[in-house]
Amino acid sequence: MLERAGLRRGQLGDPGAQFTRDPTADRPVSPTPAKSPVHAPEHLLERALALRGRHVVLYDGVCGLCNGLVRFVIRRDPNARFCYASLQSDFARHVLAVYDKDPSDLDTLYVIEHVGTERETLRSKSRAIVFIVSSLGGGWRAVGALRAVPRFALDLAYDGVAHLRYRFFGRHASCPLPSPVEAKRFIDV
Repeated sequence: MLERAGLRRGQLGDPGAQFTRDPTADRPVSPTPAKSPVHAPEHLLERALALRGRHVVLYDGVCGLCNGLVRFVIRRDPNARFCYASLQSDFARHVLAVYDKDPSDLDTLYVIEHVGTERETLRSKSRAIVFIVSSLGGGWRAVGALRAVPRFALDLAYDGVAHLRYRFFGRHASCPLPSPVEAKRFIDV
């Protein structure tokens, strides 16, 4: 992600680079000439460089359910393997542009696994939820069994919940601020 997003120090973008896509993955694969890549501001560069090997959750920052998920994961992730950025943030906008995803689609939760490594992968919707929860260890690993369920079926359930989430879980006027202890896990707060 760091290299693909133009987030490498001193290489904030070659105006003639674009990335081709592997049809089996949600991630760019190799550069090809085309339109301008993402140009990341310096303050995002510093934060992104510290993420190597970690997982980044991109969520709707004003959604009560999404904020509940983030709090749930923080409590169960003592090693801070997960970092967080709201879809409304500059970081999410820059990174999702690399993956040809729309950050204004607030109905989609994303997780970028293993940031900045060759294993980096973008997952969305139900596959993101399954990865996040099953990565918490302990009994939560059992959630990984849902990988056997076809993606379209899980995404159908995900879309149903996403459609009703504001009604049942509420909506904040703005993204809630994390506590000072949790703030180091958030990008672009």
